[in-house]
Amino acid sequence: VQDSGLRNYVKFNDEMWRIVGVFGDKIKIVKDMPLTTGIPEKYTPTDGLKYEFGIIYDGRYDDGDTSLYEKAKYKYTMYNGLKEDEDGQGYQYMPNDWTHAGLQYWLNEAYYKTIKPEYQNMMVDETYYLGNVTIDNSTYMVKGTAKDVYGQERGNVECDQSVTQWSQNHSCNLWKGNQATWLGKISLLYPSDYGYASDNSNWNKDMGEYMINGGSLNNWLFNTNAGATWLLSPSSYDPDDAMYWDDIGDVSYINVNNGAALRPVVNLKSSVVVTEGDGSYNSPFVISE
Repeated sequence: VQDSGLRNYVKFNDEMWRIVGVFGDKIKIVKDMPLTTGIPEKYTPTDGLKYEFGIIYDGRYDDGDTSLYEKAKYKYTMYNGLKEDEDGQGYQYMPNDWTHAGLQYWLNEAYYKTIKPEYQNMMVDETYYLGNVTIDNSTYMVKGTAKDVYGQERGNVECDQSVTQWSQNHSCNLWKGNQATWLGKISLLYPSDYGYASDNSNWNKDMGEYMINGGSLNNWLFNTNAGATWLLSPSSYDPDDAMYWDDIGDVSYINVNNGAALRPVVNLKSSVVVTEGDGSYNSPFVISE
């Protein structure tokens, strides 16, 4: 258990979640600790296409700390898709496309059904932005301030088919064929969410330097008990990569066939009200509509 001291704890679906912020008339929240049970090894969405994702058991985080290895058993591949060719003669690999990710389908189909009806009624659809986030060519970490990265996430310039690496070097920020936005109920955090969760003294610093600046040690989203965590945005480095923060809090990218922790994000209606609690870990906000 890790109490950051920030009073943004909220009880949702009878679990501990955190308030990320209020955006327009919606309240964005994220599950405090990652999901560890209930997710099948593979999930085929209801549209019948060949998209799926699976559990990683490769011991990726086994660096001598057995507790990290035990948590690694519950990390999940983010995207791992196959889409049937239009001519029906084969399949093409569809990396890094949230709109057709097995994980996206599972969150919004199967996982959604595990949320109790009274909490489902509080949720609302949100437009999520899917622009590539810039990777520094020398450090291979995220490049830009939290504000810069916020803008990158909302980029909508599609790359040419020939662009397969360093999309930002080609003045584009959507891999060929990827959508700029997705509308749905359950998604993941943005890299900029992580940036703004740091102390505001870091907001004008490059997010790639957050470890040097102590950002991960003063960031309420960074939970040492949760391990590496998926972020929503694709990486500008390669179509096979998506953004995440690693075990020590660096914001970087990872191949989508590897594993990281899964912390769902939902948006709540503006009509949701607090009925009790002060937002602390021991007295989280209790909400109703």
